[in-house]
Amino acid sequence: MAKKKPSRAKLQATASAKAEVVAKASYERKRVTTEVIPPDVTRARTSAWLDLVSPLTEWAGLKGDELRLKRAQLRLQQEDVLGEIVRRAQTRIKGSTAELKPIQNKFLVPFLEKASLEDEESSLIDLWAGLLASAAEGGSSQHIHFVSIISQLSPAQGSLFAKLIHTKSEERLGLAMDYIKNLEFHAVRDALTKRLEPILASLPTAFDPIESKIAEYLDCLGVAVVYGDLGIASPDNFVEIDFPNGEIYSDAIDVDFSILEAVGLIRRVETTFVAKEIYSISLVYYHLASMGFHFAKACGLVRLLGEVSSIEFDGDDMMVHFDDGRSLRVSLTLFPVLLDASSLERENFHITAVSIEWEKLEEEILIEDLLEAAQGK
Repeated sequence: MAKKKPSRAKLQATASAKAEVVAKASYERKRVTTEVIPPDVTRARTSAWLDLVSPLTEWAGLKGDELRLKRAQLRLQQEDVLGEIVRRAQTRIKGSTAELKPIQNKFLVPFLEKASLEDEESSLIDLWAGLLASAAEGGSSQHIHFVSIISQLSPAQGSLFAKLIHTKSEERLGLAMDYIKNLEFHAVRDALTKRLEPILASLPTAFDPIESKIAEYLDCLGVAVVYGDLGIASPDNFVEIDFPNGEIYSDAIDVDFSILEAVGLIRRVETTFVAKEIYSISLVYYHLASMGFHFAKACGLVRLLGEVSSIEFDGDDMMVHFDDGRSLRVSLTLFPVLLDASSLERENFHITAVSIEWEKLEEEILIEDLLEAAQGK
């Protein structure tokens, strides 16, 4: 607001009184500025995070004033958040066997500036830490774009994306991506019709098993169904399909799905088609996009868990040996089917890239579940 022009009487006030007024006004302006701008923005110090991150970057070897100069060139907000991100990234790096490489400034500068905007309690801090760790392990040209993507997400949207993936195994998500190729807009009609062909050949008039087969076809990691229905012969003779993964989506978070689609992590498919002239199928769903898969890898949402080379049983424990030399001891009390099985039944297993299967026992244990069980989670 513009100040009123001083009266003639005030202009004739003593010099000391005028100086006092000016000094007070100056103090008030400074006080307001400090309250409006977050303290971390105006803090002139080299924070601990800079000492932690510099060995991972092209700044390695810089000290004292040189490091302070680098910090001064950045537009940072909450530096305590950066400290937490760097600490989490270092924890991940310590458990990695990858060769570390200096992080390029083209990635690092926008990363630090945008990551410093996060709240200390934000769930996105894990994504930032994962991205920093993978950048130190080599990274790729995609990492620069991924900085922009995380900065556009809210914590709720980040959590929704993780829920859509629903695994920590890069191997499992990779297999899901191969399957999702059949669910892309240009492929789903032919692929689903082919899958239903054995059932539709006899022209059944009952909704089941057609309905359950469609639900089964869309039951995949990285897929969230919005809506689906099946009609037979007449537009009025239809049923809404109940999907196992239909609980991920709700109208309340429709905008969050739209934002994940807008940044390229997922894609929306809407399709209606007719099979055998009498079966009408309508589907609306989201599926993980290729960029979403690589984003999940880069941010540490999924990782390579290793392959199981062999297993052996020791009483009520199972020893799991990996091809990289690791071994885990897991209590069978966590897997009642195996605990109650005979020695002969336990030994009749098959190892896959993502699990151990006991066909006769109808039991399958995912490698990621074994790792969580061994860690007591």
